[in-house]
Amino acid sequence: MTAPDPLGYGTGLQQSTGFAAPGGGLEFDLFTDGSSTDTGVLEFGEPGSSGRIELVNAGTADSWPVHRIDGPTPTAGFDIVDVASGKRLRFVGVVPAGSHLTIDTATGSVILDDVADRSSQLTRREWTPIPPSGSATLAFLPLSTSTAAALTTSYASAWW
Repeated sequence: MTAPDPLGYGTGLQQSTGFAAPGGGLEFDLFTDGSSTDTGVLEFGEPGSSGRIELVNAGTADSWPVHRIDGPTPTAGFDIVDVASGKRLRFVGVVPAGSHLTIDTATGSVILDDVADRSSQLTRREWTPIPPSGSATLAFLPLSTSTAAALTTSYASAWW
């Protein structure tokens, strides 16, 4: 008997983000009606986005996430950066609107729309797992002008 993957896995989890986006996000209370409810506020825009996600592995073994990037991405491409180590995955190319790119960090595959191999466009391959009993914070960064692209990372805690 052989076990191609000897690990046990917990419930599948997902985290999503877009590229980092500045925003106001300030709310200033002007007056109240005497109760605890604010009745007048001055708002300065929608909150921004950090472009980061945090992945937590409660298990005893490394967990290797799968990234799905939904286009449109910038023509120059994007990075997915492990904030703590600085290691990155760099994709140089565009994922068109309506398409998605899947990067499997366990197998190293890079597939566009579930059929087209795009591994040659992954120019930096600094694979990083989510450590056992730890976490990883990832940043989704455009290589040029930001777009409406979205990063969704799927993973599960892993046990020996």
